[in-house]
Amino acid sequence: MKRATHHTSLTATLAVGAELSRRGYDVAFTIGNTPRIDLLCAVSDGKAFKIQVKGISYSSGIWVQKAFFDAERQPDLFLVIVLVPLDDVSPLRFFVLSHDEAKHEFSIMPKIKKDGNPVDSWGLNWSSITPYEIAWTKLPALKA
Repeated sequence: MKRATHHTSLTATLAVGAELSRRGYDVAFTIGNTPRIDLLCAVSDGKAFKIQVKGISYSSGIWVQKAFFDAERQPDLFLVIVLVPLDDVSPLRFFVLSHDEAKHEFSIMPKIKKDGNPVDSWGLNWSSITPYEIAWTKLPALKA
């Protein structure tokens, strides 16, 4: 059964918030038009960071706004992609990239299609995100 895009997106955002909270981070959800920030997070000593969340239903590419890749490198910004399978039994899968890693992966994406036309979409493909599965350790460290 096909799922509405906004349900996949909301599931992904709530799942990342729940996982971060479970791990001990403070999490706040942004509301409204915040193109590069879905979650504001902090560790107990007050070090804050931002997360852009993208949800996908299939192991394929993911579209990300051009502004995310065009922005100056931000060490406190992360991209978390969540595979939200269409079935009810497969687990969610999380892929955690720093802003720098996401920009690097985008920079090596093909810019020309096989037919010679320019690629007109912005994002990452499946093979560029799979090395970052469950890489939560790159987030700011929690105090013991």
